[in-house]
Amino acid sequence: MGDQGSLSSGLSTAALSLRPVLCYAQEDREFASRLIKHLSANQISVSDLPKELPAGHDWRAVLRRRIGEANLVIVLIGPDFLQDHRFELQLIEERLPANDWRFIPILAREVPRQGIPLLERCQLLPRSEKALASLKASQRDKVLKEISEEIRMLIERRPARQSLQGGVSAFAREEKSAQVPVLPREQTAAVEGGSGATAEIQPALPVESRKRWRQFAAWKVVAPLALFILLICSVSIGYLALRTSRPATEIRTGKIATTITACSRTGMPGAVELTTELVAGDCVGISVGQSVFDQGNGLTVSAKLQAAALLRAGRMSQARTYFLLARRTDPTDAEAGIYSENLLYFSQPHLSLLVGVHFSRRGDLYAQQDALQSRAILQGAFVYQEEYNSDQGHRMKLVLLIDNSGYSAETALEAARLTQKCLLAKGLDALALIGWPFGLAGDDVVQEGMSSDLLKLLSNMPVPIVASVPTDLSGLLPNFFSVVPSLQSEAAALVAYMQHIGAHNPDVIYDENLPSAQALAHDLQSLTNRQQQVYPSQAYTGDSAGGIQDSLKFITRTNDALVFIGAAPSAVILQKALASQRSSHLVVLGTDILYHYVDLLSARDRAALVGLHFVSFAYPDEYSYFLPDKRLPAFFADYLNEFSPPGQSEGPITYGKSREESEVILSYDALTVVFTAFQREGPGSTLLQELKSISPALPVQGISGQIAFGPDGYPIDKAVLVLKIVPGPSPAQSGPYTEQEMLISGRYS
Repeated sequence: MGDQGSLSSGLSTAALSLRPVLCYAQEDREFASRLIKHLSANQISVSDLPKELPAGHDWRAVLRRRIGEANLVIVLIGPDFLQDHRFELQLIEERLPANDWRFIPILAREVPRQGIPLLERCQLLPRSEKALASLKASQRDKVLKEISEEIRMLIERRPARQSLQGGVSAFAREEKSAQVPVLPREQTAAVEGGSGATAEIQPALPVESRKRWRQFAAWKVVAPLALFILLICSVSIGYLALRTSRPATEIRTGKIATTITACSRTGMPGAVELTTELVAGDCVGISVGQSVFDQGNGLTVSAKLQAAALLRAGRMSQARTYFLLARRTDPTDAEAGIYSENLLYFSQPHLSLLVGVHFSRRGDLYAQQDALQSRAILQGAFVYQEEYNSDQGHRMKLVLLIDNSGYSAETALEAARLTQKCLLAKGLDALALIGWPFGLAGDDVVQEGMSSDLLKLLSNMPVPIVASVPTDLSGLLPNFFSVVPSLQSEAAALVAYMQHIGAHNPDVIYDENLPSAQALAHDLQSLTNRQQQVYPSQAYTGDSAGGIQDSLKFITRTNDALVFIGAAPSAVILQKALASQRSSHLVVLGTDILYHYVDLLSARDRAALVGLHFVSFAYPDEYSYFLPDKRLPAFFADYLNEFSPPGQSEGPITYGKSREESEVILSYDALTVVFTAFQREGPGSTLLQELKSISPALPVQGISGQIAFGPDGYPIDKAVLVLKIVPGPSPAQSGPYTEQEMLISGRYS
């Protein structure tokens, strides 16, 4: 009997459900045309992918869909393809390791193979490895015919759903390349070798016919061993998944063994020494993948930890495979996406930018809020990175360095020290720090301001800082900018809204354990006092239902509005308490703090928030609402492509997956202003000077509105919105936020 999957007469592509595509650069279109003709003669109908691409920006979405649907990808390799078609190469690598498709590289023109994982670890066709362009025309046609026949034989020998060697190629260089089978898809793992180093698990593949008898004999031994390893790994992975799996919006608590494993004091091999340290249980410092900060999803973390270990061992291409595996497990994991993108360009000249976040191992409400905010910051940065690197006009690609400050004042201070150390002593050449986590850590932002030690460190940072989250730092840092209005501006917007609705006697309730809430309440009180108004304020503890209910005892029938400065779970308690007290006459206005966590609530709790108003600095629908005649920026389509890819977008529209969180937009805008200033930079000017030039006379239109910096680094006249939660299709569901946003402060364009 023949091999499983072979056909008795001819090749039936329908029987194999064959979906082949051909990728190539325009320089090699003649080779592509000849190859298609020979494949057709062998009853293989292949899609000519470059001819299918539409004009305009949607070509990336088409490529992602077509390569994602294909189970046979043939690529003509040449210098132009490697230079101008990195996106296709990335899409191919994203499917590895896999067990349902084949990748066949054909050498069209001579290229260097070192540093290109897809070429280093696989056999190119033709097997002589002579480029098609180096052959005479008659010889070239003969070789293309042989290649077509070999592809046909490969399909006949093994179904298109067989595994690939090393997750890369359908061919083996030599007999020694054949190894044990790969684990199925998301269960791919690494095992410890005898030396303690991580060893890959790879599949066996067809070898030359003269060696088949050796392969058959070897499999008598290898197959039982492979099945045993597969069983052990599957059980181990399954157990680990049960122990570590958590919702993507939850921070794991308990022992810190995983955190310690994920935190490395050593830098990445061959790179500037980027260090992370374990401080008060949190991993802080700068990482390009050698340390893992976001530990919200247990299955994803397992793959990221494998990747980090491989990276610290210097095995960059294998590390990238595991980062891509983490993204397939959870497409919304922007940390894994950033690390995998970095590894494409880290070994060549590139631009670097620091992205500030504040992940913590703590499991309380505040740490969970910080984690959600940090994930959103990374999502926005990753979308910009992908757009920048896919632009063929940018020869220097962008690498993002994730800078984690943890939760407490202690961890923020140590993170700032490590950052300054890397920027100065280690010679790290970064453009700027965006995101800004340090001033939001623990008790650093309170009414009396930032600690002097942290303020001194941040003032001496040799790079500009561009915040994408609310702060209260006017005049404190000479290198500070923000794409978000200050907390004082948010307080002014709250007062403006009270005046707009005719509220003459509002009250204020704020979470005293949330530093930004405390600071905003202080600014609101100071502002109203200066205007000879009085907004009485009551403090509560965020994790205490009793505290909120006690605060409401001060509400009287004469109060006509309530400003609530706290998170969404506390707002649910507030709304239910108001309903029980029949205080429906009150207009309740939340702040931007509330916005980011509404979608994490249960359907019943979300329903309790219907009718609630809240302030927002960014909103996914504002661009089309305020600029209806303008074409939507690529950002919106690119966000969907990255975090809600085709085949995984079914289900409800949710923030963080198919809808942009406000911090995603603001993080993206922070990178936009940095690179706008970078492109303006000329002889004799600096990035800091060019950022200062983004003024009302020369503004930048962001997704969140027009951005023009004032003398204190905060945006002048930046848009501030009030949104409202409206009823959904059923009483248990809150609908989308109102489509009639109110611009209560500033200008959008």
